[in-house]
Amino acid sequence: MEPLGAQLLVLGIPVPDSEFDSAVQWYVEVLGCELVWKKGIAQLRLPSGQLLLLFSPEDDSDSIWYAGNDIEHPHYSVQFVVNNAAKLRERLIGYGAPVGEIRRGGGGGWDLMFHDPYGNRFWAIEDAKPEALSGTSFEPGHPKAAFAGECAVSERIVFRLTEESDLPFVQRAEASEHNVLYVGQWTERQHRDAIRSRDYAHLLLADRSTGEAIGYAILHGLEPQPSSVLLLRLVVEPKGKGYGREALRTLKHIVFNQWKAHRLWLDVRTNNPRAERLYQSEGFRAEGLLRDIDRVQDCYVSLTVMSILEDEYRRGSGASET
Repeated sequence: MEPLGAQLLVLGIPVPDSEFDSAVQWYVEVLGCELVWKKGIAQLRLPSGQLLLLFSPEDDSDSIWYAGNDIEHPHYSVQFVVNNAAKLRERLIGYGAPVGEIRRGGGGGWDLMFHDPYGNRFWAIEDAKPEALSGTSFEPGHPKAAFAGECAVSERIVFRLTEESDLPFVQRAEASEHNVLYVGQWTERQHRDAIRSRDYAHLLLADRSTGEAIGYAILHGLEPQPSSVLLLRLVVEPKGKGYGREALRTLKHIVFNQWKAHRLWLDVRTNNPRAERLYQSEGFRAEGLLRDIDRVQDCYVSLTVMSILEDEYRRGSGASET
């Protein structure tokens, strides 16, 4: 069969002719669309590249609109894939849009039903991959909830869950000349999978006074219970200002006081004695040496495995550091 040359699906969204201009503005401001052109009808582009076509149903009154109202077309819906359903819900509420509660969807992600001001119904779908959990949406009681409150804050720093929009900073910090020899190098996909995983806490470290990103951390071993937690990554960009020690103490506080873990462990490359001294001074003990297990710039390096147990943390000054 000869190809028809169809290249792109454009989704039509009907809006009243009398409210056409305000509808265009609403889709730009609330859903983050880009206005491509407007000539009687308007073409908008979502951040993903998907095109929307806003127009008056008076132009084609015989069509059935898939974004139609609940009563006439109860089985039709338009679904948007979003990075953060919770933030979208807050924005929709701020603009007075009818919006439901975030709930678990059939695909294992999070679903949010909302309406635009013009009668069109949508579903916002976050992370529909089975067994996945967004970095910022989780059920109450999950270990990641520790990073939604004041317990993730110290005098100068704050941890929050990393969002996918933070990944350019994360990868720059990871690959900087100060860190590249000491830190494993992940692809964007690996970081994104960790952000979405229930078993990881991928965390952005920020200056509390300015909100500026200054590093990141990754904890692994949250499920089924965070009893033995791996500090997989702790990267701080401004060196020599004590942020690394403060971040480590905050993470110990979370792991032992919030999660009630029995053990926190890590490995450190033997070419990084400065980091090893920091961990030793914070109560970590060397457990063993993994010889020539890593390869960095055509050279093999060894890893020292270190850990601190809950009772050791309790006996030390760390139990009251945050």
